[in-house]
Amino acid sequence: IQVMLNRGEALAVNHLQEIVTEATEELRNCFAGELARLNALARVNPNVTDEEMAAVQTQQMALNDHLSSSHLRLDAIHLIVAL
Repeated sequence: IQVMLNRGEALAVNHLQEIVTEATEELRNCFAGELARLNALARVNPNVTDEEMAAVQTQQMALNDHLSSSHLRLDAIHLIVAL
């Protein structure tokens, strides 16, 4: 069992950076859309404040930091025993 776990971990480590990169790009796209929406709204609505824009940017940076510090963790293992 340990050999299979080690092999699975090695495979996961190889894909970790790719997964983090994809998630970071998706995060960037999501927040770019939100920031563009707020910018467009701010042009026609003076009630949209710079603080709202800054809050979205702060949230994006915090999530980006969490993604960049992500790591692998084994949560569970399922064993099937066939006789």
